[in-house]
Amino acid sequence: MSNAKYQFETLSVTQPKEFVTHVELNRPKKLNAMNVAFWRECRECFEQLAVDTDCRVVVLSGSGRVFTAGLDLTDMGDVVSLHSSDEDIARKGVQLKQKIQEYQESFTSIEKK
Repeated sequence: MSNAKYQFETLSVTQPKEFVTHVELNRPKKLNAMNVAFWRECRECFEQLAVDTDCRVVVLSGSGRVFTAGLDLTDMGDVVSLHSSDEDIARKGVQLKQKIQEYQESFTSIEKK
């Protein structure tokens, strides 16, 4: 049964049984590669589930033939690009580290919540 209170572009959230929530990575044509929208939605989804009284168990899976292919590099070009001449390489490295930590927080939110 689809869950109308959880609407995401990259995730499908359903409640197959009482108190059980199924979160499914939902980009099967892209092998569930994690794009910029995924990182934001993953964090938002699990923050919402943490306070949802109808959720006691979460099952996490991927639609299609693989769980995930990892980073969607076609969507992450601006994030991983270090070729800009506007800033020095050290500053770009610090920015990349901050972005990676932000993405890691998406997964950490699963553990914390």
